[in-house]
Amino acid sequence: MEVAIISDSHYSTDRVRQLFSHLETKGIKHLVHAGDFIGNGIDRIFKDYPSITAWVARGNCDSQRDLIETINEMDHVTVGDVLKFKLEGISFLLAHIPGMAFSALDNEHADVVIHGHTHIPRVEKFNQSLVLNPGSIMDGDGYMILQVPELEVNRYFNY
Repeated sequence: MEVAIISDSHYSTDRVRQLFSHLETKGIKHLVHAGDFIGNGIDRIFKDYPSITAWVARGNCDSQRDLIETINEMDHVTVGDVLKFKLEGISFLLAHIPGMAFSALDNEHADVVIHGHTHIPRVEKFNQSLVLNPGSIMDGDGYMILQVPELEVNRYFNY
């Protein structure tokens, strides 16, 4: 199974839409957005791709409460400050700010920890967890594909 990972799209909804279209074409059905996702039309992008299940961390720039509620009401999208979920027996912990992610990790183990905020790509081990930050899709850092359950990570810049 492949999981696409992005972060810090801010107002580059055109890039997010291109990526969603690419993911749908490739048959990738899971996306993690590590926060700062709010931008004009972002709700329509999530709505237009119901075949892609998304977990979305609320970032420090994601303050439009009505828009967040609209997105969170979609059956295939979950938005929250700190999200925990499992895919193929692999546990995930998602938060926008690294400190929030690592604080949550103090209370519970996760195989994969994903955060954004810094706009700096990161792939490393911390204790028993794989820690990922895809960087900023807005800044041209592209996106990551995580193979689950193998936990192999690849970065891509074109979609």
